[in-house]
Amino acid sequence: MDNLSQLFEKDKSLKQFYINNHVQSYVKTNFDLFFGKLAKELHLLFVKDQILYLEAYNPMWMTEISFFEKEILKKINKELKRKEKILKIKLSLGKKTKSFTNLKSNKEEIKPLSFEEKIKIENDKRKQKGEVLCSRCNDVYTADDICVFCNAEGSYNKQ
Repeated sequence: MDNLSQLFEKDKSLKQFYINNHVQSYVKTNFDLFFGKLAKELHLLFVKDQILYLEAYNPMWMTEISFFEKEILKKINKELKRKEKILKIKLSLGKKTKSFTNLKSNKEEIKPLSFEEKIKIENDKRKQKGEVLCSRCNDVYTADDICVFCNAEGSYNKQ
């Protein structure tokens, strides 16, 4: 009895499907290798008739991929090491499917920080950097003696 891959290769109508599926699974498992840092900005749709179909989340990346298409194809085809090759990359613009609502855990709502909370966080960061409290207001950490806010207020009052 033949195994499944042998059946696909024997039947001409299924052979192209088998080749496309093989190439697609290979590209999918090595996606980071082929696209590097751009991999998280792209999504592999499918492979059909020696064409790799990708979805980009930003038109800028579509331009980047188009510009480096020959180098990317060379890299992919070198790694395939088989007679099946990818001849072209087709891109479409899509939307990222991850949303902030998916990041919620235990049905807790993500609440925005108040202005005071943001200032406190920023001050903590500045304090860790070695900055000192403003000598006028004693509210804001700054690298200078007087913070930007007091400095602006002082220059405004002089006019």
